Amino acid sequence: MKEKLTLGMQVYVPFGKRNIRGYVVELTDEPEFEVAKIKEIIGIVTDSVPIESQLIALAGWMKKNYGATMNHALKTVIPIKKKSNAVEHKSVRLKLTEIEAKSELAEFERKHQKARVRLLSALIENPQMDQSMITQKLNVSGTVIRALETMGIVEVVSERSYRNPVSHLDSKGYHLTLNEEQQSVVDVIERNLDQKIAKTYLIKGVTGSGKTEVYMELIAHVLAAGRQAIVLIPEIALTYQTVMRFYNRFGDRVSIMNSRLSQGERYDQYERAKAGEIDIMIGPRSALFTPFERLGLIIIDEEHENSYKSETSPRYHAREVAIERARMNQATVVLGSATPSIDSYYMAQTGRYQLLEMTQRVK
Repeated sequence: MKEKLTLGMQVYVPFGKRNIRGYVVELTDEPEFEVAKIKEIIGIVTDSVPIESQLIALAGWMKKNYGATMNHALKTVIPIKKKSNAVEHKSVRLKLTEIEAKSELAEFERKHQKARVRLLSALIENPQMDQSMITQKLNVSGTVIRALETMGIVEVVSERSYRNPVSHLDSKGYHLTLNEEQQSVVDVIERNLDQKIAKTYLIKGVTGSGKTEVYMELIAHVLAAGRQAIVLIPEIALTYQTVMRFYNRFGDRVSIMNSRLSQGERYDQYERAKAGEIDIMIGPRSALFTPFERLGLIIIDEEHENSYKSETSPRYHAREVAIERARMNQATVVLGSATPSIDSYYMAQTGRYQLLEMTQRVK
């Protein structure tokens, strides 16, 4: 399998008497163990989640570039593995027709089975109800629900409910038209997006020149093509107003990642991204590792900010990792700042990035 294996690939390996799944985290010619004791890989997993393999390959790139251990790199890239009290939402549904249900109800009334009567009467009026409402408001125990389930009268429907940090927001819609300068920047990038030319752009725009509107226009274009976007914003600038601007335009296809979220909420955002429930993730540098399968655009606002550099191992810079992740996905990177960092500005001056300037304030 030597020719077929790549970094991040999921494989079947022998483990005691079982076969389990594992990930290829390194390819080397120098074994660290006695060759006679090493077992063969059994085969390559064909139905694995490709995004996890890609993130592991990204961790391998970070290990090599920033001198970290693979363990540290993996913990950074796939930081959430434990389920934190996953929220289950249960409801009870009537399986019978109204005539059949009324016949059963008459039988329960004849036998004076009051709890069953209460439950079935309520379900005849409303064929699906929250289990919590049934147990609390109707005072019907779980034993009664299970008894009716065994009889084939009802079924309990269980749904995984993801915590959504923007669910409380109320969209006010989007009513903005770009000015000439904003539109010309958008046109340049969209033209390349349409031709599937993936590049890195540096937008040098004075404060108040309306960079956020440009970002949103580009995101809308990428979403229309069936792809997804990550927007990095320094934690200090990730305010309610900023999130509202995105939410007003894109509604609940947006989610946020920040340090104020609990472990459970963070885990749920990863699961929602993996399940395709969201298309835009906004957050500080950790949002860069959102498991989007169809990533088309990474935006880094205030790209000069120091908070994009990690202070712990691996000591990565979000801009460099974003460019590598974009390369893996044939995606576009847009850096924005009124005062670009020296290295980004140098890259733009020498043609590694494409420089686009905005000199007018919107108001």
